[in-house]
Amino acid sequence: SMVDEMVRTMLDPSDGRGFVSLSKGDKVAIMVNNLGSSTPLEVSIFTRAALKTLEGMGVDVVRVIAGPLVTSMDMAGLSLSLLKLDSLAQSVLGRLDAETNAPGWPRGFGPRTAGKKPIPVPDRTQKSFSRPESLTEKGKAVESVLAAVSESIERAEPDLTHWDNQVGDGDCGLTHKKGALAIRDDLQNYPLNSWAETLEALTDTISKAMGGTSGVLYRIFFLSLAVSARSLEDQSEPVTTAQLSEALERAVDLLSSSGGATQGDRTMLDSLYPAVHSLQKSAAKGESMLGALEQAVIAAEEGAEATKSMIARAGRSNYVPEEVLKSTPDPGAKAVAIWMRAALNALASSEIVPSVASA
Repeated sequence: SMVDEMVRTMLDPSDGRGFVSLSKGDKVAIMVNNLGSSTPLEVSIFTRAALKTLEGMGVDVVRVIAGPLVTSMDMAGLSLSLLKLDSLAQSVLGRLDAETNAPGWPRGFGPRTAGKKPIPVPDRTQKSFSRPESLTEKGKAVESVLAAVSESIERAEPDLTHWDNQVGDGDCGLTHKKGALAIRDDLQNYPLNSWAETLEALTDTISKAMGGTSGVLYRIFFLSLAVSARSLEDQSEPVTTAQLSEALERAVDLLSSSGGATQGDRTMLDSLYPAVHSLQKSAAKGESMLGALEQAVIAAEEGAEATKSMIARAGRSNYVPEEVLKSTPDPGAKAVAIWMRAALNALASSEIVPSVASA
C-alpha cells in the first residue's frame, strides 16, 4: 500500500535516505498530519494503515498524534512522521503529553499494547427466564419498580428528544423509549422474585431493543449490578446502604472504564457518580435506606442539571458549540435521573424497604 511504501522509504538507507533505523522491539511515536482537506475518515484509515505496517515489523507504537498540524489551505494529502524513542523515551513522551493552550495541538493516544480488561458478567450459558407462579413481596416490588421506570421513560421521550436535538444526534429519546416499551412487554416474563435474575433478564431486553452506545452501556451497567445482586441475595443478613453503594460504585466504575468517559465529561455518569457519592455519605452517617435512596436520587437530579455548565468531552455533544450546551442538559444524564426517581417512588410504596438495614 501507499503507507507501506512511505514507511519503507523513510527506513531505506539507499540514495542517501535512511532517516531513521528501526528494529524489532523499538518504541516509536508517530504523527499523521492532515495537509488541509483530508476527511477525518481518510485520516483514520491512513493512521490505521501506518500502525498495521509498523506493528507488523515488530515496532511498538506507544503514541499516536493525528490532526491538521501543518496545513496549506485546503491542500489534499497527508504526511507521516516517525519519532524513535530511545533512552529518553519517558522524557520525550512527557513533553508530547504535556498540557498546552495551543488550539491546534491534538491530544495523543496510546499505548497500543494495553491488555484487555475483563468485565465480570453472570454465567449466561443456555439460561432462560420465566415469571414465578406466585410473586413474593419482593417480586411485587420489583415489578412495580420496572413498570414505573418504563412509564417514566416513555413519558419523558419528548423532552429527551428535544434536548438531544440540541446537543446530540436526536435519537436519545426514541432509543430510551424503545427500551422502555420493550421492558413493559417483557415484564410478564421476568423472574421477579430475584433481583439478580431480573437484572440479567433486563439486559436481554436492552440488548434487543436499545441500539447505539446507550444500549451497550446500560447492558454493561445492569450486568455488573446483577453480579453484585447475586452475592447479596445469597447472604442471610439484610442488604445495607454501604453494600448498595459498593455495588453501584462497581457498576458505575465499570461503565466509566468501558465507555472512556468520567464524571464531568457531560454524560450519564454525571448523574450516576453523584448518586454513588451520596449513598456513601449516607452509609457513613447511618441513615435509613429509604432516606439514603432519596438523597441519592436528589444528587442524581442535581448532577443532571449541572451538566448545563459542563464542557462536553465525550459523545456527540463534544462537537456542539458551548453556547448551545449552556442552556441544555445532557439527555443521557437526565434519563438516568428520571428513571431513578420513578424507581424510588415505586420502591417507597412497597413493603420491602423497611426490612433493609441502614448501615
